Amino acid sequence: VSHQLPERELDRTLDHTHLCGSYHRATVASLALVKGLCDPVANGSSGLKKILLIGLGGGALPTYIHRHIPMVSLEVVELDPKMVEVSEQWFGFPGAQAVERLAVHVGEGAQFVRQQCAAGKKGCYHAVILDVDSKDTSAGMSSPPLAFVERDLLQCISDLLHPDGVFITNLAARNKAVRATVIAVIRDTFPVLLNITVPQDVNELVVGLPVARNDIIRSPDSILDTAQPSTSQETAQADSSSVLDASKVPRLSSEDVRDSVAGLAGTISASCRSLTDKDVETFLLEQLESAVVLR
Repeated sequence: VSHQLPERELDRTLDHTHLCGSYHRATVASLALVKGLCDPVANGSSGLKKILLIGLGGGALPTYIHRHIPMVSLEVVELDPKMVEVSEQWFGFPGAQAVERLAVHVGEGAQFVRQQCAAGKKGCYHAVILDVDSKDTSAGMSSPPLAFVERDLLQCISDLLHPDGVFITNLAARNKAVRATVIAVIRDTFPVLLNITVPQDVNELVVGLPVARNDIIRSPDSILDTAQPSTSQETAQADSSSVLDASKVPRLSSEDVRDSVAGLAGTISASCRSLTDKDVETFLLEQLESAVVLR
C-alpha cells in the first residue's frame, strides 16, 4: 500500500520566517552584539555591514539573514558545490540568482579567510560566523574542525573584523578537555568571550569580541549580573571548562543589549508580517539569556 500523497496535496512552501536550528536562532540573536547593526547613521555611506559566513549547509541561516536583515551584505563560503545546488533547489537559498547583498564562494573556508587577510581586507567584516562541521570523530569535537581553531587562523579572523564586530562559532564538543582547550585558544585571540548554551543540545555558541567594548561590558560589578549557577546545566558547564569559575558565573545583562535587540527585532519583524516587534524582541532576548562571559 502506497502512502505517498497525491502531487496536488503536497505543500512545498518554505517558511523563511522560522529557523529550526536552536543554535541558528542563537546566532541571529548574537548579531545584536554588532554595534550599530541596524543604525543607518552608524552604517555610513554604504548603508551596509558585511558578514562572512563559513559553511552553507541547507542554506537556512544565510537565507534568513539575507531576507530579514537588509542592512547586511553577506558572503558565504561553502566547500561542497553539491551543497550549494541542493540548498538552491530544495531549500530556497538564492545563491545562484543575481541578488544584491549576497555572494557565494565555493572553496575551503580556512583558505578563504587567509586569502582575505593576505589581501589586506582588515576590519572589513562586522561579523564572521563559523558553521562548519568535521567528519573526523577522533578529534572529540564535531564542530568546528580543528583547522578552524588554529591560532594563526583565529588571528586572521580577528584582523578581518571591524572593532564593532563579532566572531561567532558553533561549538560541538562532547570531550570536556577538548572543549576547554578550544575555548582557551579562542580566548587568547579575543579579549572578550561569551558562551551561549543551547538547551538539550550538544551545540553551543562561542562569541568573541575583537576589542573590549564598554557599551556591552564595563566591569563585573556594573554591567554583569553575577550569580551562583542555578541549574544543573550551568553547573555542568562551569565544571567542564577551566575558563569558568564554578563559584561565580558572570552573565551578560539583557539591559545592556536591549536597544540593539530592539533595533534588530524591528528590522526582522518588518519582513515577517506575522510577527510583531515585541514577538521578535522576546525571541532574541530569550536566546541571549544563557550568555555568560568566559574569563
